[in-house]
Amino acid sequence: MKNNYYATEEFMTQLNKQSKFVTKATIKALNAFARSKELGIEQNGLNFEKLDTEKGFYSLRVNKSYRIVLYRRKKDYLYVFLWVDNHDTAYDWAESHYFNFDEEELMPFRLSAIEQEKPLAEKIQDTSYEYKYFIPENVCPKERKYLFEHLNKETLLDYGVPQEMIFTVLMASTHNDFVNLGKVIPKPSYLLLRNYLINYANAERASVYDRDL
Repeated sequence: MKNNYYATEEFMTQLNKQSKFVTKATIKALNAFARSKELGIEQNGLNFEKLDTEKGFYSLRVNKSYRIVLYRRKKDYLYVFLWVDNHDTAYDWAESHYFNFDEEELMPFRLSAIEQEKPLAEKIQDTSYEYKYFIPENVCPKERKYLFEHLNKETLLDYGVPQEMIFTVLMASTHNDFVNLGKVIPKPSYLLLRNYLINYANAERASVYDRDL
């Protein structure tokens, strides 16, 4: 089925500038929006509103203070997430910008595996879950907002990550997030990302050791 949700790299950059609290609230709002559209229901709390019909710009409520600016293509109701910021700044951005649709420059967005995470107790009962691919928690760096913030879209595609899962991979920020990726991306891609984290952790430890010499 064709994906109907995308994000621009500018949106991702802007999202990365927000606090962890705002980032999580934004992802939650995007997931709720996509889910509501798939189910054909309206969620009043999201305040999905027109900003500029000619530009195709709309807004979504993140919380009391923050808004997402998005583009909707009329012919097939395809959505592109463009900007996130505090209410006034987001609306100012929408007034001063235009968007030219180019699918090559966009990142597909899917419902986050993190939002659909099973409790650990259920995972233990799930014999299909591959525990040999668990990764030690101390391998996931705590100082970084996102585990794969140093990897770009092209590298993830080279790793074999499906285009529609790139957004989800880039949003992974905790050990649990990474474990959940193992259920939604191909096993070879997951192992490459696992090796990346292990190599990164070993390099960090070596760096600390060198400084202590």
